[in-house]
Amino acid sequence: MYNRENAGAAAVGFARQLTGRPYVFGGTWPASGGTDCSGLWQWAYGKVGIILARTTYEQYKEFQVPNSWPSEPGDLLFIAGSDAVGHMPGHVMGFVSPGQVFQAEFTGGPPIGQFPYDTSVFEFRTRPALALKPAGPPPTKNPKTSDTAKAGLVLLSSGAQARVALANGWIVYTWGGVWFEPAVGPQDKGTPEYASIHYTQRNPHPA
Repeated sequence: MYNRENAGAAAVGFARQLTGRPYVFGGTWPASGGTDCSGLWQWAYGKVGIILARTTYEQYKEFQVPNSWPSEPGDLLFIAGSDAVGHMPGHVMGFVSPGQVFQAEFTGGPPIGQFPYDTSVFEFRTRPALALKPAGPPPTKNPKTSDTAKAGLVLLSSGAQARVALANGWIVYTWGGVWFEPAVGPQDKGTPEYASIHYTQRNPHPA
């Protein structure tokens, strides 16, 4: 299952399957026997379930990330190319590691592959993996009994009991879909609320 944390590296892995294939301007793999720079990444990310636009002129607008973020495998780096249109970048490369990119370079150039490049230099940078959900278990409507026990919590019998617990310095929790989170402000009527098991055991020390 691909997620936000592994999709970029997986896309690089799929892109590597085209190593040695020719650059074909406007080409679409496999019909053209090769592809151009944006077609390479549209195909590679399509393999992990992320649909990108076909051209660099549209791809650079999708999932842009701040320059302050460190690059991750699969990030797309956009620079000026021989076919640049106005301020829009004409070439895209996939970040592999600092100083290394994977790309379909240019018409008549070397075959598709990995090349050295100063990866701190780019006009735009995107992270298509952001299209997917983060890793981790899917949210659930209610916690399992084992989740509640593992957290050392107990279900409070009513909203009134929760208010008493809060008034006496106890932390009250609600279920966040994956784990328990401290309740913030009054909860909607009927929202399950939880407190430390020590609360119901009348332990004198607040949770």
